[in-house]
Amino acid sequence: MISRKNSEKETAITTEAAKPFVDVSLELRVLRLLVFDNDFDNKSNIDEINSNISHIIFLGLSKDIFTSDFKQWVYEKIIENFVSFSECISKNFLYEELKNKYTQIETFEQKKIILDKVFNNKFESKTFKPILEKLKEKFLYRSILDLNVSVNEQLKRDFLDNKHEALAIAQQVQDSVAKLIVTSNQFKVIEEDIFQDIDRDVALLKAKKENPNDFKGIPSGFEKLDKATGGWRPGEFILVLGRPEQGKSILLLNFAHYAYIMGYNIVYVTIEMPLAQQRNRFLSISTRTLYQKFKSPHLMSDEEIMMVEKKMREMKSEHKNYLWFIDAPQNCNTQFIDSRITALENVTGKKIDMLVVDPVYLMAPSDKKSPDPVGTISWDLKLIARARSVPVIGASQFNRESHKRHLGGTDVDSMDAAFTDKLGYNTDMMIGITGDKETACLYFPKSRDSQLKKMYFIKNFDVMRFEYDNRVDEEMAVEKDK
Repeated sequence: MISRKNSEKETAITTEAAKPFVDVSLELRVLRLLVFDNDFDNKSNIDEINSNISHIIFLGLSKDIFTSDFKQWVYEKIIENFVSFSECISKNFLYEELKNKYTQIETFEQKKIILDKVFNNKFESKTFKPILEKLKEKFLYRSILDLNVSVNEQLKRDFLDNKHEALAIAQQVQDSVAKLIVTSNQFKVIEEDIFQDIDRDVALLKAKKENPNDFKGIPSGFEKLDKATGGWRPGEFILVLGRPEQGKSILLLNFAHYAYIMGYNIVYVTIEMPLAQQRNRFLSISTRTLYQKFKSPHLMSDEEIMMVEKKMREMKSEHKNYLWFIDAPQNCNTQFIDSRITALENVTGKKIDMLVVDPVYLMAPSDKKSPDPVGTISWDLKLIARARSVPVIGASQFNRESHKRHLGGTDVDSMDAAFTDKLGYNTDMMIGITGDKETACLYFPKSRDSQLKKMYFIKNFDVMRFEYDNRVDEEMAVEKDK
C-alpha cells in the first residue's frame, strides 16, 4: 500500500491562511479583469471587461466579497462608472481617482502599491467566471464563519437569561447555514469538449502507466479489495448494508483506521454510537487489546495499560494527519456535517480525504418535505462526495424480506436496502454483509468499476477486526486442482 503524499495533500499554513478563506492574489486577479489597462489591453479586452462587469452586476455581488476597504472602494468605483456610463474604467482613470481620494502622500503611496499589484497580473481572457466562482466560495465560507462567531457570542450572553430565545437563534443559524452550503455545493458545473486537451489526457495515461501507485485511491486495508477496486475514489458514495450485529460499524471503523494509519485525514460521524464507545473500539483495533478490557479497565494488567499508553503516544507522534470523530445528534443533515468539516479544515489547515457516516438512515434530508427521506439523504451524501472530491462511506440496513432471502442462500441485491430503493441508485459501490458470529461474506451487488462479487472474512470482533479468510482461497484452489 502507498501512503498519502502529505506534500501534495496538506495545505501550508501561511500568514494569509491564518485568516479564514482569504486569497489576496485571487482578489487582485478579479479586479484586474474588471479594469482596462491603457498600456497593454486592446479593443477586444474592453468588450470582455464590459461583459465581466455586466455579469457581476447581474449577480448583485456585494463589495464584501473583497476583504479590504481599499479593494472594496476600487470595486465600487468600477460598478459606479459602469452604471453611469455603460463602460469600464481605465487604469489611468483609477490612478487619478486614487490621488483625489488619498491626498496624504504616505497613504497614497501605500494604496498605490496595492493598485500596482492589481496590474502586475496579465489580462487572462475567458478566465473571469471560474476565478470569480472561487472568490465567491471563499466569501460564502467567510460569511458562515462570521455568522457562527457572532451567534455564539450572543448565545453565551443570552442563554442563561432566555433559553428559548437562544435555542430559536441557534435554529435560525442552522437553517441559514444549510441554505448557504446547499447553494454552494449543488450548482457547480464542469463542462468541456471531450477532445479539448488530448496532450493532457495522453500525458495522464502515460503517468498512470509508469507510476500506478501514485494514482491509487484511499486503501481499504484489504489487499484483494483494493486490487479489484483501486481503493476508495474521490466523489464516490460507498454504502455498507447489513442486519443488526453483522458488524457494519466495525467494518467502517476498519476502513477509517487503516486510512488513518496510511496518512489520510478522516472525519467519522457517529450518530447511533456514543463517542466514548467509538474511542474504545478504535483503541482496541489499534493496540490489538481485547475490547472488553476497555469497557472494563479493571480487567487490564498494569503492563497492558502501559502498553496502551505507549502505543497511543507513538501513534500521536507519528501521525500529523487526523481521524476526527463527530458525535452528531440524530436528524443532523449533510449541511451540519459540511459546516463542521469546514471549521475543522480552517483550524487544522488540512483538507479532509475521506468521510464516514454511521448510520445514514438516522440523518435528516436537506428537503424536510421529501416523500423519500432516506433516498434524499443518500443523494445529499453523494453531493458532498462530489463537491468536496472525497469518498463518503456510510452504513444502512437490509430490508426484512431480503434478510429472509439471504438466510435461504440468496445473494445480496442492490435493491435489498431498507427504507428506499434509491440507495441502490445513488451509490457507486454497495457492500452487503451476511454471515454468522464468526464468519462473514461480503457481497458487492453494485461496483461501477470492478467485477468483484463476494469476499470472505473472519470476524475477530474481540479486537474489532475484520480479517480476510484465506481458507476460502485454499479450498477453492483444492477444488480447482481436482
